[in-house]
Amino acid sequence: MRLCFFIASLFVSLSLTAQTPTNTSWDNGTLKDVYTSIGKNLIRYTYFNQDGIKLAEGSYRQGRKHGVWFIYYPSGAVKGKFYYLKGAEEGKQIFYFETGKKQEEYNYQHGQRLGQYILYYENGVHKEKGQYLNVPFHTYIPAAPPQDSTIMFLPGMASIKSGKITKYYESGKIRLIQYFDSQYNILVEHEDIGGKINFRLQNKEIPIGIWIYLDEAGKITKQETYREGQLTDHIDMSR
Repeated sequence: MRLCFFIASLFVSLSLTAQTPTNTSWDNGTLKDVYTSIGKNLIRYTYFNQDGIKLAEGSYRQGRKHGVWFIYYPSGAVKGKFYYLKGAEEGKQIFYFETGKKQEEYNYQHGQRLGQYILYYENGVHKEKGQYLNVPFHTYIPAAPPQDSTIMFLPGMASIKSGKITKYYESGKIRLIQYFDSQYNILVEHEDIGGKINFRLQNKEIPIGIWIYLDEAGKITKQETYREGQLTDHIDMSR
């Protein structure tokens, strides 16, 4: 999650900067954003920190991210590799440990995570494995009383973990098997103070079915049963 927030904030900054392909510098005079024309409607972008170390690079086509993008550790090692098609993530998105081994791996389609994802320990063993589904949501915009009585529902799609998720010990042995159903809703509410709109996001992965906990020897230590997100049964087998 930490990595995802870092990438999101960085790429939002880059997208805004790339609207005007003019090189910029930090206050200390070192280059910050560098744009190079490499073909018709195609611009190569490179981002440096204040010490002159390259942290990101990729291409824009007609103002939108397109092709392969990389982010880097200050050491120069690749931290992440992403593919874009006309501004939206497409295909593999991979994060790496500084050693070069995979840390997280996701699949994207039309800008949304979809299908299998895998998290890794630094020794290469799976840490977590599951899948993302695209589920519909609605943005609910109630009226701003008393001037208006209109209510709008704006449809969209969101990527949510769903189905079976397996978590592992660093040895590779299964630690936990769990199941989720997914609900996703965005509620937009009018706040009376100064007419400000207040956004509230609800993102729910609902626990369902039988969850099984195991020790590293493969023995079941606990079992939980969930129905519609509620824990209905608990069995402790560790004694």
